[in-house]
Amino acid sequence: MDLDTSVFPTREDALAYALVGADPGDILTVCRGDWEKCPDGQVCPMCARITVTKGMTLVDLLGRVEANRA
Repeated sequence: MDLDTSVFPTREDALAYALVGADPGDILTVCRGDWEKCPDGQVCPMCARITVTKGMTLVDLLGRVEANRA
């Protein structure tokens, strides 16, 4: 799922929306850098690839994004 992040007031709002629409096993690619400057549709070393698990919350997702920091 590609999101037009400009329609969400915060990064967290966009991620919460993506998480609600995701199924366990789906992979969310989340920018760990300046997400407003990320080139659309491109993956870079600042991207965290997080596998959605059953019952995952936004707090869980954000924690895994930070833990995935290289």
